Amino acid sequence: MERSAHLAAMADSLWFAPDRRIPVDGGAAGRRGVGVWRQLQAFEMGKDPTVLTVHTGGLRHGMTPERATCLAAVWASRTWPGAQRLPAAAVRVCSEAVRERGRGPLRIVAQIVPELLAWLRDAFGLRGEALTSALTMSTLFEAAPRVVGGAWSGGEWGVEVDDVTAEEWSRTPWPHNVLITIDEHGQGALTRVYKKAVATAEAGGRVVMVVQEAPQEGQQKSRCAYQNLSSNGAAVDAVLFFPAGTLAFGHAAGWANATESVYANTHAWAGGGEEEGSVLQLRGNPGSGLSSP
Repeated sequence: MERSAHLAAMADSLWFAPDRRIPVDGGAAGRRGVGVWRQLQAFEMGKDPTVLTVHTGGLRHGMTPERATCLAAVWASRTWPGAQRLPAAAVRVCSEAVRERGRGPLRIVAQIVPELLAWLRDAFGLRGEALTSALTMSTLFEAAPRVVGGAWSGGEWGVEVDDVTAEEWSRTPWPHNVLITIDEHGQGALTRVYKKAVATAEAGGRVVMVVQEAPQEGQQKSRCAYQNLSSNGAAVDAVLFFPAGTLAFGHAAGWANATESVYANTHAWAGGGEEEGSVLQLRGNPGSGLSSP
C-alpha cells in the first residue's frame, strides 16, 4: 500500500507535467509509422495539428496523428498499392473500437497513460501489450501489440488478434511477457483473461495486469483477493493498489466523447469514479522449477 500511495502522489511527474510527457507513438516503431502515413494523400493535416482528416470511400473521417502513427507502425504491407489500403483499414478498426466499446470482447479493453505504460514495461521486462485495441495500442513496446476486434482481417496488419471468445484462447499462453490493461466491468468479466494469464505464468512467462476493478460496495479489494489465482506453477503478486479516482482509465485518449451518448465519457480519459485499480504480476512459481524470463 505504501508504494501505491507514493506512486499516486507522483501524478504531476507521471502524466500532468507537460515537459515530462511520453508520446504514445514514440520509439522506433512510431518513427516508422509517421513515415508511412505522411506519404499518403489520404491523410490530410489541416490548420489544427491535433487532428487528421482521413479521406476514404468518398468520406472524411477524423483521427489524431498519434493514432494514425500507431496504426501505420503495424501495417505490414510494404508495397505502394498496399500502403494505399491503409487509410480505409485504419478507419475500419477504429470505427469498430468505437462502435463495439460497450459490448463484446472490446468491453474489457482499458487504457492508462503512456508514462505508466513505459514504467511498467521497464520495471517488469515486458516485451509487448495484449488485449488492446485500435484506439488504445501504443508503439512503446518491442513486440507488435496483440489486439481485440474482428476488423483486423487480412494479412496486411502486422498484429496478432486476441480472440477472447475462442475455446482454446484461455488455455494458450501468450508467447512473451505482456502488459494488459483491462476493465472488470462486472463480476466474472475477466475469468477467461485470468486463466490465460495463469497459463502464461505456468509456462514460464510473466503477465502484468492493470485492472480497473468492478465496484465492491465501496470497499477496495485486499491484497489477498487475487491469491486464488496462484497455482503450483504460477505465483501472483499484488504490486499496487490505486484508490478510486486516482488513476485515469481512458479508452481512447485524444478522441472526442460521443456527445449523443448517455455516458459522460465514452472515449476520453476518465478519473475512474467508483472504480479502483490494481496492478498484478503473474509469474512462474520458483518452487515449481519454472521462472519468468
